[in-house]
Amino acid sequence: MDKQYWVTEPAETLAKKILEKVDLYDRDLYETGRIAAICRSMNMYYGVDADGTWARSSMVTYGGDQGENVLVNYNHYRSLVDARNIQAMGQRPAFDAMANNTDSDAGRQASLAKRIFEFQMSKGTLEPRVGEAQLYKSITSEGWLEVVWDANQGELYSVDPISNSLVFSGAPAFFSYAIYDVIRDVCRRDTMNDWVCTRKLVNKWDLIATYPDKKEELVSKSFDASNYRRYIRRSYRFEKSEDFVELLSFYHKKTKAVPDGRLVLQVDDCVLMDVPMPYDEIPVFLLTENNEIGSPYGNTKNWDLIGPQQVLNSSISTIATNHEAFGLQNIIIQKGANIEATNIARGMRVLEINPGVEPPKAMHLIPTSNESYRLAESAVETMETLAGINSVTRGNPPASVQSGAGMAYMGSMSATANSADAIKYIEFLERVGTALIRLYQYFATTPHMVEVVGIDKRSAIESFTGKDLSKVRRITISVGGPMMRTQAGRMEVANALTERWPDQIRPEHYMQLMDTGQLEPLYESQSIKALWIKKENEMLMQGKAQVALYFEDHPLHIQEHESLLMDEDFRFNPQRKTERDMAMDHIQQHVNLEMQLRGGTGVNPSELNQMEGGGAQQMPPPGPKRAPDSPNPVYNNTEGKDGSMPMMPMNPGTGERANPTGQ
Repeated sequence: MDKQYWVTEPAETLAKKILEKVDLYDRDLYETGRIAAICRSMNMYYGVDADGTWARSSMVTYGGDQGENVLVNYNHYRSLVDARNIQAMGQRPAFDAMANNTDSDAGRQASLAKRIFEFQMSKGTLEPRVGEAQLYKSITSEGWLEVVWDANQGELYSVDPISNSLVFSGAPAFFSYAIYDVIRDVCRRDTMNDWVCTRKLVNKWDLIATYPDKKEELVSKSFDASNYRRYIRRSYRFEKSEDFVELLSFYHKKTKAVPDGRLVLQVDDCVLMDVPMPYDEIPVFLLTENNEIGSPYGNTKNWDLIGPQQVLNSSISTIATNHEAFGLQNIIIQKGANIEATNIARGMRVLEINPGVEPPKAMHLIPTSNESYRLAESAVETMETLAGINSVTRGNPPASVQSGAGMAYMGSMSATANSADAIKYIEFLERVGTALIRLYQYFATTPHMVEVVGIDKRSAIESFTGKDLSKVRRITISVGGPMMRTQAGRMEVANALTERWPDQIRPEHYMQLMDTGQLEPLYESQSIKALWIKKENEMLMQGKAQVALYFEDHPLHIQEHESLLMDEDFRFNPQRKTERDMAMDHIQQHVNLEMQLRGGTGVNPSELNQMEGGGAQQMPPPGPKRAPDSPNPVYNNTEGKDGSMPMMPMNPGTGERANPTGQ
């Protein structure tokens, strides 16, 4: 009996323990029949029959003793699996970042974190790896994504003066896995793993370059595919490789038994690295449709489609075999009719037969029973029902549904049926995005670059370090309702918005809504304005005067700046009179500008400083606003600067200006 936790053993002993856990995991997958289910699903998805034998979706094949059976594979399985994946991840969601507090600096950091995640998804390698994890989940029941920091990637930063080796800025690295390459404790009854071990193929010569002191051990290592993998992939032409090896990355989270956690990299029994866990959590994230109760594994309802797919293949193959055998009709000719086959081979012939002789007759053996066709149709309908994907979603709407609204509704029903899968995907992305920002916070000690795309679609490069993200807590993701996750639904919404606000919805807005379901350009400017107002409040509280500009949203500024006076210390503390006067002066600047824009007169801000206790005067009732496209008379002339009436509008008929005072 072990006297200590096996994870705390010395490196050499631990490496052997890890190999034992890997072997136990492989045997558990095989002996419980899970590998067989994975093989059926993978074969079916890639157009091979469930047993991996002769039928192919890429061609018609023949079976039987003499090739008399036609084997046909109508691959609805792949079509439905892909449709479900599109339901979950076809629309790129709207990313956001949550900060530790609400100050303007935290707001800017949250905005930067959002842009970093969007950049990695759109221009980096994250989105392809996420797509692979989603596909692994759909076929094998589990998809995993490893999010780690690679110190040997990124921009060249310097040269180590001692070893003359190149020093890079580092960059996040992403690796996707299926269920059979993420080893965990098979005795668990849930997916809350204390440790996991990933397995991936890497070039051993790259490892030798990274760990030159391990060269002698690594040179003798190779990859042997004759183990568990032969049960998964039947297409290996060569079972061994001298250039590739299996790298095991063992992660144990920080627990009471292992306070510092543990990270071990090894190839077979050769330990390359053994260090405390450098991450807050195990950097390997699970994506699965649902967890099997009482099991450490996930599950997927896609496997329920394999049976109906086999029924469909059998039905279609039976129909095709009948057509192959009897599609060319046989002719019955009465003996002694004196008619040769060549006489009727090409048609359009005149045939003479003896009196009393029956004319030639065709043998009608080709008709197939309606039950065979109905069974095939029933198999397809059953698969669609089980997958929660209707014909509209697959691009084949029924004849009874012709309106766009009807198609949008049916599409939304399909999205609703798969909403749980979409929620799992969103939660997965949030965990991955948060882990990505954590990597930059902890490891980005040198400047990194991110491409920023503004409202006008122009891109720029922004530099940052981990300190610029110190106030970001996590990544959050918002998605629209089921209708917004379908193309027909987005089109209905886009058309309605265009009809309702034709002056605000421009073509680029329409296309973005169709592509992403978001209209971020319409509210991004408002977010920037809110951050600036928050920044002004912070500077006013520090005693730094601010200047109001005529084009700002004065009612909004007044409302937000007045919130400063709701702070008891700021409002009544005599020692903060200077800051309070600055805030009131600034508020009055906005009041004056708003009054001038509405045709009234302003108040001298200095008058407020003489008032005991302070307090901005209330604006008079609003007058008629000037036309948005007319020039601002207050700032285009020299009149009105001394508090007199601003320049009045001119009568185009007489050329005289209006005189509201009658003087």
